[in-house]
Amino acid sequence: MSEQRRFDSNGSLRERKARLSKQAARWREQANALPPGPAREVLLSKAKQTGVASDLDEWLASPGRQPPK
Repeated sequence: MSEQRRFDSNGSLRERKARLSKQAARWREQANALPPGPAREVLLSKAKQTGVASDLDEWLASPGRQPPK
């Protein structure tokens, strides 16, 4: 049975946002090192999704949530 990665969701919002931002930056860096093609697009897509996840995480954790603009 393969081992699943588990994330600690108990970290502070700042820690989670920093972790997500670092991961997105790594994927963008890796994508920029690749020639145009499917592999590059997958990494750029992951980076974008991670950025959105970071924004949603921040929004969900905020008091008095407002819908995204």
